[in-house]
Amino acid sequence: MSDDNSNFSTDSFTEVTSTGWVSRIGQSLAGVVFGFIGILVAIGVLYWNEGRAVEAHTALSEGAGAVVTVPAQPVNPAMEGRLVHVVGLAETQNPARDPILGVSAPGLLRLHRIAETYQWKETQRSQTNTELGGSEQTRTTYEYSKVWSESAISSSEFRIPNGHGNPALTLKSQHMTASTIRLGDFRVAPALLEELDAYEPLVPDEAVMGAKGFRPLDGMFFRGNDPGNPRVGDVRVRFEAVASQPVTVVAGQVAGELGSFIASNGYKIDLIATGNRAASAMFKMAQQDEAILTWVIRVCGFFGMMICIAMLFQPLVVLVSVLPFLEVLAGGGALLASFLLAVPLTLITIAIAWFAHRPLLSAILIVAGIGGSLLVSRLVKRKPA
Repeated sequence: MSDDNSNFSTDSFTEVTSTGWVSRIGQSLAGVVFGFIGILVAIGVLYWNEGRAVEAHTALSEGAGAVVTVPAQPVNPAMEGRLVHVVGLAETQNPARDPILGVSAPGLLRLHRIAETYQWKETQRSQTNTELGGSEQTRTTYEYSKVWSESAISSSEFRIPNGHGNPALTLKSQHMTASTIRLGDFRVAPALLEELDAYEPLVPDEAVMGAKGFRPLDGMFFRGNDPGNPRVGDVRVRFEAVASQPVTVVAGQVAGELGSFIASNGYKIDLIATGNRAASAMFKMAQQDEAILTWVIRVCGFFGMMICIAMLFQPLVVLVSVLPFLEVLAGGGALLASFLLAVPLTLITIAIAWFAHRPLLSAILIVAGIGGSLLVSRLVKRKPA
């Protein structure tokens, strides 16, 4: 049960809601269920991540030892099905082209249209206070402002949609790739080209943009009545592109095409970068990217675990909230307990995953750890008083 108190002004709306102590306990008990589910999901993600990291490391190490450097031309039939390292000029006779605005240029490998629409945006600010007796009062302020945004902002989900309506987007951001790109005598697979993202700004022809109703504005192009006073629904657009240039590819050679190479464990190897790079540098860069991804997922899994564990303590926190200062103390304790439980649970999950995917290395680390502990213990005992 909640009571509403509202104050409305032109671009802001404040809403005050009250939730009783009994209702808060019910909500916290429901949160316990989601907390348990979330913990299981976090454990699953952490376990999967370690397996994924081992798979990537194994495949990349295998690839680094099997890759063969070949010239961009001619295509050597003897390398069919092999993992090859090729350096050459990436070029195309059918440059990337914007299908809507008609923007293109000779030799464009990739083209990126960044389109923004002027729209209403809702921002929420909430402040919650616990009152004597355990009830909770939340004061939420909704503020409305106009912003440029690439993605559509759904005004139907606003707290006050009237007067803040957004139209459907008439132009969206989009990546475009040349239909056929060659590296010497090799064709480059479209999926591989999607990883080529060394974009540089591109200024299209004003006549081409003018035919679509756009005028130049500060390095971009604007469509609307007044650039200095845009209205909701006005559009601005800019472009960036990857032009023909030397690139390095490490991929599988199949029927004259450079595409994904499938390692023995099923991992796909398809690396591409601008410039002339050694095969070893390409694999080192790929290993670094995988290591970063592994740690990002580990950190996200840990914090997800911590948040879900905190949800399990929430009924106890709400139970003592009849005295607000007790809720503050209990909340702090619950947060600390969640952290202390999340740390070992995360480490245990990772350890189990390592045992499953790297049993030999895990055994070596355990032996080394025990040996190091014994050595430190003996040194401490020998230290004179």
